[in-house]
Amino acid sequence: MQSIEEKIYEVFWDKNIARMINRADLFSFLKQYVNPGLLTRSSKSELVHDLKEYMTTANLEFIAERMESFGLPMVDTVSVLDTTSYAVKKLVDNDTLRIVGTFKGGNQRIPYKLCSVLDILDISHAGLLEKKQQPVLPATDENIASALYTINKSAKVSRDTKNRSYYNRKFQCCGAAKTRMLNLYHLKDAVLKKLQEEDRVEYLGVNRQVFDYGPDSFLRLYRIGDFTFHIPCQKDEVNELEILDEEIDGEISAEKTRNVDINFRQAMLLLENYSGVKAAGTYNKKPEFY
Repeated sequence: MQSIEEKIYEVFWDKNIARMINRADLFSFLKQYVNPGLLTRSSKSELVHDLKEYMTTANLEFIAERMESFGLPMVDTVSVLDTTSYAVKKLVDNDTLRIVGTFKGGNQRIPYKLCSVLDILDISHAGLLEKKQQPVLPATDENIASALYTINKSAKVSRDTKNRSYYNRKFQCCGAAKTRMLNLYHLKDAVLKKLQEEDRVEYLGVNRQVFDYGPDSFLRLYRIGDFTFHIPCQKDEVNELEILDEEIDGEISAEKTRNVDINFRQAMLLLENYSGVKAAGTYNKKPEFY
């Protein structure tokens, strides 16, 4: 299953949407971040070529944060978000999805509204749109571990989206991302609790998590199959003998370092079915940084 970044990258170059970007924005971005020696007289096609050489799915968000007119036409926004035109229009109407420019194309010079790529990423990561249901996978150790990995990384993406949205004063996205993050952690904790009751996980000890800007925190470390997962705990709950030598420096990254065959919806259905807990249910508020 393609990630939202992969979908955007594919449609962006398949449909040559780069030609719709404001030239001044494109030149300014490339000169500051890609090629400081770029000449003012460079043609638009040369700038687009440089952008294609530089752009990857990994740096898509970096570009979107720094290029104001980096957008997709509404019809392509509908496609990459796998939703309806009505749903996208509602997002535009309530200012969750910004229009960052227009482009007149075709023989009749029809104006195309361009939707912010940064907002498209935030909407997808915040889980503001429902996806189609999929069959429930069997609750084997391998499937549960892969599903936990999928939702755990997705929760951390929502954590980062929450922080960025708050900084950019996009409070609706911030609130949605925070709720989604906490709901996913609630489901993760419920699954790990049941796995412990069934003696299907191994407890490894406690990692100290160290921050430059605040007090240390403590995370219990569990292993199921080839995967490990953390659950926050209080310092007074920890025996000093449990603390592992390896410390965690700052937040745990949202970046996926492993490939799994389970997509997000499959992971959610499997874990909700196994634990009997809905991700959108009530939860006890946890530290928001792990």
